This record gives sequence, C-alpha cells and structure tokens, in this order.
Amino acid sequence: MELIKLDSFQNQMNEIVEKTIEEWQGKIPDNELSDKIGKALADTSKDIAQVVFGELLKTKDDTLKHNRSLSDSFCERNKLRWGSAFDLLEMLIEINVETVNSFKFTYDESADGDEEIVFDVAVKLHAKAIHIALEGLCLMEGGYADGAHARWRALHEISVVTIFLLKHGIDAVNRYLDHGQIDAYKAMKQCNKFADRTNFKSFDEDEMNEAKKLYDDVLDKYGNDFKLSNAWASPFLNNNPKRPTFADLEKSVDLDMIRPDYTWASQNVHPTVRGLYVRLGVPDSESLKLLATRSNYGMTDPGHAIALSLTKTLSAFLNIKSNFDTMIWVQVALETSDLIGEEFLKISTQQEKEMLDEKIQQA
Repeated sequence: MELIKLDSFQNQMNEIVEKTIEEWQGKIPDNELSDKIGKALADTSKDIAQVVFGELLKTKDDTLKHNRSLSDSFCERNKLRWGSAFDLLEMLIEINVETVNSFKFTYDESADGDEEIVFDVAVKLHAKAIHIALEGLCLMEGGYADGAHARWRALHEISVVTIFLLKHGIDAVNRYLDHGQIDAYKAMKQCNKFADRTNFKSFDEDEMNEAKKLYDDVLDKYGNDFKLSNAWASPFLNNNPKRPTFADLEKSVDLDMIRPDYTWASQNVHPTVRGLYVRLGVPDSESLKLLATRSNYGMTDPGHAIALSLTKTLSAFLNIKSNFDTMIWVQVALETSDLIGEEFLKISTQQEKEMLDEKIQQA
C-alpha cells in the first residue's frame, strides 16, 4: 500500500467551503450558512470515502499477499535466530500437557467430594496456563516480544492463584468459585447498562433476577464485604484485608519478588508513559525508534518468564497427590526451564554482540 497522504483531500474541501460561502453568504442567516457548509462537507467526505474504500478493495489481495510474504520471510529469519530456545519452550509446554493428562487420568479415579472440587479447579487453571504459554510462544515466533510479555503477566496471575488455592484447599476454592457469582452479576449489570450503545443483547428480567438471587445468596453466606474485589481470599491473608490486592496474593505464596517483572509487563497492557519509550522489541541503543510491527529483539525475558511460571503452576498441580513419579516430572520441568533461560540468554548475548560489531564497523 502506498503511503497515505493526509492532506490529499483538504484542497477539495476548501473549495467546497469557498463555493458554498460564495453562493449563500448574505442571502441566508449565518447559522443556516454554517449548516449548509457542514452538510456539503459531510456529503462530500462520505462520497470520497466510498471511492477510496473501493480502490482499497481492488488492491487488497496484492497488498496482503505482499505483506504476508514479508511476514513469512521474517518468521523464517526469526526461527533461525531463536529457534533452539523456542523449541525448548515448546518441549516444556508439551511436558505440561502430557504430564497433566496422565496425572488427570490417574487421579480422576480416586478423587471424590472436596478433593474432586479442588482437582477440577486446578485442572482448569492449569489448562488455561498452558493455553497462555502457547499464545506467548506464538507471539514470540511472530516477532512480538512485548505481546508475549503481556501474556506472561496473565500466566503469572494464574500461577499465583493456582498456588494460593492449592495451598489453602477446599475452603479457599469454594470461596473462589462462589465469588464468581459476584463477578457474573456485576458483569450482567454492566452489559445491560450499555446495551443500547453497544448493540449487545441485554439480559432479560428473569435472567437478572436469577443472577441477583445467586449474588444475594453468596453475600448472605459470606457477608456484604464479599462483593469487593478478591474478597474470596481475605481469610487466608495476614490482617484479613477487606479488599485484597493481587500483590497480597503474590506475597502469601512467596512470589512477591516477581512484582517488579509484573509491573514491567503491565506496561505492555496499560498506556503508561514508560511503556511508550521502553519496548522489549527495541534495543536500548535505538530507544527513540517507534515499534509498530515485528521485531526479532527482546525474546529472553518473556520466554524465560513463561517457562518459570508454567513450571511453578505444574509443580503446584502435581503436588496435589505427590509421589515419586510426580517428583521426577517436576524435576524434569525445572531443568528444562533452566535450560530455556540459558538458551534465550545465549542467543540474546550473541545478538547484542552482532549489533555492537555492526556499529563499530559503521563508525
């Protein structure tokens, strides 16, 4: 696609304004003249937009074919550089899949009652952790280190909650599940509030009444403060805070040392000022460059972080019913995770050396 010039149509618009003023000024009140100018501009801009849109549709296939060719070429080069680390991370993900499938098959037969509830929640959380790890891997393979870092942030949250729930058992799990009724009712109210403006199908009165009953039942069970964010975790934290933060949960499972990394990854989720200037995909020496597309830089931090959080989640999960086999597989995952970090760092170090050598040659 050719570079879009944002002043291409301005002269046409200026002419329309001038002609409208010339034709009607002094003949009609100023407010009516303003209305005529506005209508003329609106009609013309709509007509021009339709023409431009039609031209874009004509060239769409060629443009996308070209872009996809560039994308394929980039991914091949990215794989050549980072492939060994990507392969190890994919192997770790597969270890998680196979180990949990085997564990689930074995444990499902013996779990019942409270154990079954805890196990079911843990399985679902770990499945989500695996899914996010795969998303992160795909983003890195595509050249989006910052996106992968943002996905690691979500994986870290799942890891912390999984470890927290398994540490405190059925009481915490039941509160966690019941708090879902609080979140559901709040979400339904929010959807209905904006239904007219978003074209959402609003929930009908019966659906809202049923959700409200479940909401009230949960508050009757736990107290009015249970409607606050993360209140399900309150009894298991120091000082029993009414509105626990995620940082409180991190600290309670000895993962508060990851808070700086979590804050850093949050820059790729929220529009922070620092996030405008510091990007994983841009080397420090090129920090003034904008990043709006792929980059083969910055894979080490998200790659290793994903490996570590996934391994912590697996370790907590397999500890539900620990035996010699689960201990072996946790150790295998830990060693794989360490190797992943070493491989990403080795490639990153080599990449930085190449960039430095290139600058020296250009100096």
